[in-house]
Amino acid sequence: MVLAYDDAGVHVQVASSAKEAIRYLRGPWEGLDFDNAELPDVIVLDISMPGVGGLGFLAWYQTQPKLARVPVVVFTSSGGQELERWAMELGAREFMIKPTDFALLLPVVERVLDQWVAGQAETA
Repeated sequence: MVLAYDDAGVHVQVASSAKEAIRYLRGPWEGLDFDNAELPDVIVLDISMPGVGGLGFLAWYQTQPKLARVPVVVFTSSGGQELERWAMELGAREFMIKPTDFALLLPVVERVLDQWVAGQAETA
């Protein structure tokens, strides 16, 4: 399912499983020059996805050096310091319990994007 928010200039691609997300990210640019591909600005990940799950996705993500510049924000309904440690070791930039209100999710994603943009500006 794809959701487009034209008024905000935002395009959201939704994957129902880690396998579907990986297939999407491999996309038409697999084997091409990542630097010229339109990669996502941020990946919002649920740990409890069907199949290999969020940790399986992060394990794959960690092996994709060109995706390392795309920040991953992890939301989960089940917390715990061990789970958070694993997610962060596998490359997540932010980890938090899912908010009950969708509006609470947006500031976290915006903060991660702002940090990513600032980091890109510093390395340029």
